[in-house]
Amino acid sequence: MKTYEYGRIDRLAQSLEKASIAQEIIEQIMEGGENIRKGTAPEKKAEWMKGAMNRMDKLLDSQIRHSVREGCACCLGGKRLEIVKKLRRKMILWKQEYRRQTRLIWCLAMA
Repeated sequence: MKTYEYGRIDRLAQSLEKASIAQEIIEQIMEGGENIRKGTAPEKKAEWMKGAMNRMDKLLDSQIRHSVREGCACCLGGKRLEIVKKLRRKMILWKQEYRRQTRLIWCLAMA
């Protein structure tokens, strides 16, 4: 599999691979993606991505397209959920420590 400097394009390529799409179709969809860099103008990035989405519309059925696009979305790919779970764990630990310290202070004040 080719690697792409721009993260969103790389995620699209990975999502296409994960969906077990034939390599020749992936190559057609990803055509020109290797020329898009992190520093490429946002308009050029958007233009390439629009072209890739149009090529997906022509080459893939709707169910596979939907699955590939979901695989690229950070909120659906599990990143956001993972972050929220970590924050929740930290909050629980913080609350437990706060309660412990509050009890300790209360006990010392009462002694």
